[in-house]
Amino acid sequence: MVRGLIERHYELTGSKRAKNILDNWVEMLPRFIKIFPHEFKRVLGVSRASQPYIPGQPLPVPELLEAAHG
Repeated sequence: MVRGLIERHYELTGSKRAKNILDNWVEMLPRFIKIFPHEFKRVLGVSRASQPYIPGQPLPVPELLEAAHG
């Protein structure tokens, strides 16, 4: 999904930064993080402390949904 957005951005703008990211995708990919709103976690009933953020690792969304819907 992210790559597709960057590719589209590059196609529409000719952005040098987008081109660099695409040309170095394997090296750049770990630098992207998933943003997960704290309010969404609160609604699901999962505390911040129980789901620590680990750079480069996806947030365990299936576990969050299971915790919320038991």
